Amino acid sequence: MSKQAGKGGAIDTRPNPFRNVVRSAQTLPDFSSADNFGNTVDKIIGAGCGVILAATRDHGAIVITVLDGDTRHRTYCSSSTELEEALDSLNDYYTAP
Repeated sequence: MSKQAGKGGAIDTRPNPFRNVVRSAQTLPDFSSADNFGNTVDKIIGAGCGVILAATRDHGAIVITVLDGDTRHRTYCSSSTELEEALDSLNDYYTAP
């Protein structure tokens, strides 16, 4: 029986369809300067959810996606202020009552 692609050590490798996208000159927000990044991710993961962090294709914003059962939460942050606001909101959402 062969391994299913994308499971465990059977890494599914494909060409990146976005490799030729022109990047914006804008600087992305920096997670290392966000005070509550680690704490927020810990709370989300601790709640049994998944977190996807990425940049938009043009590098104009950071995308934060939280996979929470049948629900997907997504936000775009194009500045450090927006990143802090998004992390604060997620931190509040995933803080146990």
